[in-house]
This record gives sequence, structure tokens and C-alpha cells, in this order.
Amino acid sequence: MTSQSEHPARPDLAAMLTDQTTACAPAREALLAGGRLRFSSRVAPDWTVRGIAATRLGWARKVGLVTLGLDESVEILSRHRDVSFLTGLLDAPDRSWFFTLYFDATGTGLLACSAVKNQPSTRKSVRRFVESSGSLAGAHDQTKAAPGSGELTDERPRSLHRSSSGREEHA
Repeated sequence: MTSQSEHPARPDLAAMLTDQTTACAPAREALLAGGRLRFSSRVAPDWTVRGIAATRLGWARKVGLVTLGLDESVEILSRHRDVSFLTGLLDAPDRSWFFTLYFDATGTGLLACSAVKNQPSTRKSVRRFVESSGSLAGAHDQTKAAPGSGELTDERPRSLHRSSSGREEHA
């Protein structure tokens, strides 16, 4: 879960965005221009945060997304083993870039920053992937390509239903 408010013990974030990665300067500009900032409500273990960042890097390379500092962030995170991280998300005011900020568990030290560009070709790449594989994340993903339309819908496949425990099962 994320929250709109700043962590009470967090120092000035703009001053923290120095030169950890190549995404820090654009993130600082986006923050000062009024970008939307949200923080995770809890810390996550190093392997979770590192795994998500590495998966995002692999996906970005596969579909040709423009990134800043993502490879550097993965490298920095891999040097911090057996610790927890707090993450923040920053959207540029014009939504042209989406930044991920990686903090120490207290939220007082910024370790890395990465960015993914919001670009029209991304949607086409995702759509092609969805149409060829049937989903973005496997059988539990409910976002499907509408047949022949090339558009994404949120319809649940008819072969899936929810059991009494809330889990999706094939009919």
C-alpha cells in the first residue's frame, strides 16, 4: 500500500536526489515541478525489491522500454544483502516518466533511483505480448486482449471462477 503523505522522519527528498544513478537528476526536477510522490507503507526484504527491479530491467530490455538508472539500481541493490528497503514512486507532472526511489529501511537514506519512460510504443509492445501469450503475468492475470480489437480489457476469462476461499480456479 502507498500513502500520499511523507514519512515524518524523512529529510528533504530533493536534496537526497544527488548522483546515486543517472535517474536522480530528472527525478529531482520532476519532484520540484510538482510530481506525484507516494511511499510504501512498509519495508520489504532485499530479495523482493531486488527481484522486482531485476525483473523490470529484463522486461524493459525485452520490449524496448527507455529507462534511466535501472541497471545501476539493480547493481546497487545487489550490494545490499540481508537488509530491508522502503520504496517510493514518483510520477513526473506530465506523466512522461515514472520513477522508483529505493531507500534504506528508515527512509532517511536514498540508495538508488530508476525511471521508466511512458511511451506510446510501450502499449503496442505490451499488446503484442498479450496477444501472443494470452496474458501479462500468466494464468492469474485478468487483463486480456479483446479478440481482434488490439485493446486490453479487464474481463475475467470465462473458464475461471472464484472458489469459496477466494482463489481463482478453472471451471
